Amino acid sequence: MLRIYSTLLQLWFICTAFFKKRLVTHTAPSIFAIDYARMKQSGIRAIIFDLDDTLATWYTPITDDVIALLTSIEKDYGMSVAILTNASSNRAERSKHRLASHNVYFVSDTPKPLKQSFAHMCTTLDVSPSQVAAIGDRLGTDMWGAQRANIAMRILVGPYSKISQKNDSPLIQKIVRALEQCTYVYGFTHRNTVSSISKKDTLDPPVSS
Repeated sequence: MLRIYSTLLQLWFICTAFFKKRLVTHTAPSIFAIDYARMKQSGIRAIIFDLDDTLATWYTPITDDVIALLTSIEKDYGMSVAILTNASSNRAERSKHRLASHNVYFVSDTPKPLKQSFAHMCTTLDVSPSQVAAIGDRLGTDMWGAQRANIAMRILVGPYSKISQKNDSPLIQKIVRALEQCTYVYGFTHRNTVSSISKKDTLDPPVSS
């Protein structure tokens, strides 16, 4: 029932996006290009990542490069790391298994964009929404859900499948993302206030297979 409600919310987002509040605060080409030191300096204590097409492709588990990045965020910058995904438990299991020995909170099968998912994660991480950043590739789930939960920093990144050169996102997801992008570009009055949080002169590392 929650998943049906989540889907209806996403459709509502697409239909009414012209009237929505500011969903995105920052953008970056990918998770690898983000200036995490700058995030830490701005008061962020925890990061909630999406999984599909943010940290991995739809059909492959998280790679060593991504695991190294998540580990660095926790150890080098002292920020807690969590993954909140709509993916089913079965499909997310391989990525969750790869992170079993790492200090990463992982919750799958969540009904984003319901704000309760983000609020529960903030409670689990013992932080307030004002100390949290949400990072994802989707406006209708990741950004809208985070905005509804009053997450302070909402970073929209390019799809992981693009930088991994594995264009294996499901067709329906490509269509929905395109619709979201169209409504965002042409409908959001706040889009010009969005700033980049990319590191200067930083290239994405090669993604291991």
